[in-house]
Amino acid sequence: MRFSVSEFFHLPQELVLDDFVLHILGNHHVIVENYKCIQRFSCDCIIIKGKKQKIGIRGTNLRICSFGENEIELTGNISDVTWKN
Repeated sequence: MRFSVSEFFHLPQELVLDDFVLHILGNHHVIVENYKCIQRFSCDCIIIKGKKQKIGIRGTNLRICSFGENEIELTGNISDVTWKN
């Protein structure tokens, strides 16, 4: 029988693969998990870098509410979320 690493150790696949985990609440609140760094920040655009790709968040009055080693929380009037390689 074959098992993936995530199945064998009962770990979420996104952690094993170092992928982003996004929690989006309406158009005003985003939590990004498993990010590496903030590449660009302004009140209308935030680019967050991961291990393999980037996430671009556009809108107005964008703010970083909190951030830690693995999670960043953003608020504002979010109009667009895109993935970039």
